[in-house]
Amino acid sequence: TLHLLFNGMLDKNILHVLSRYKINIPFLQKKGTINTNLTLVVNLQTIDIDAKGKFIVKKGNFDYQGLNLAIANTTLLLNNFDVKINKMTLKYKDIAQANVKAKYNAKKGQGVINFDIDSFKLDNMNIKLNKNLHASYHINSKQDILSIDKSQWLYDTHTMSIDAITMPFDLKKMRLNLPTTFVQIDNVASAYISGLSSLKEKKTDLDINILKFNHNGIKLTQSLTPLKLTYNNDDITIYNEEPITFNLYGKDAKISQTVITFNK
Repeated sequence: TLHLLFNGMLDKNILHVLSRYKINIPFLQKKGTINTNLTLVVNLQTIDIDAKGKFIVKKGNFDYQGLNLAIANTTLLLNNFDVKINKMTLKYKDIAQANVKAKYNAKKGQGVINFDIDSFKLDNMNIKLNKNLHASYHINSKQDILSIDKSQWLYDTHTMSIDAITMPFDLKKMRLNLPTTFVQIDNVASAYISGLSSLKEKKTDLDINILKFNHNGIKLTQSLTPLKLTYNNDDITIYNEEPITFNLYGKDAKISQTVITFNK
């Protein structure tokens, strides 16, 4: 029996020692202190290892799958292959903050992470979360799935609602495939949106089918307006392949193929 009781960091040296006992923790700690209480019982006949323990982080900074995360008030419970987090405060840069609970079985490669998101904002797109949002990340060896409840946002000064979404998600590559989703900006527009997005590469390609638009003297006069939107390192490009008919300050107007780019 080996009893590990220490305050330290989950740096490369400690993670290497734990991996020798078949305890693979996917975090690399960069700052802060972790309180560790771990018991390892080795069966000398089968060489099987029974591992039980608790890791407590008051405040720390960790690298995970290429992301740098600030973590606080966290208790991680380990029971052999089962990992459980009853509470965690998680922050990613100045973009997002959430309370997290998780269960994961390392042997089966299955688990779920629940996020209660307090804040989420994209300053370069002038979008921020207006109400707390729940999301869950279902881990599966075949396909991970991200589920997001119906949400409410602020786009500039306008309230924007997005229907609930369930979609495949690649956490390692931070890529998501957005299914056709209804989006509405109060008193301005409504549309169906779908497409691909890479959060790591800061690239997005969306197909937008606008149902209604009426803002600043411009009103669409057709029932469906298809557009393409690309986002690449803070540059936004919007273009249409088909003619668009609309009313401009009381006069009918029409535009053919058009490309509009907003640079950083």
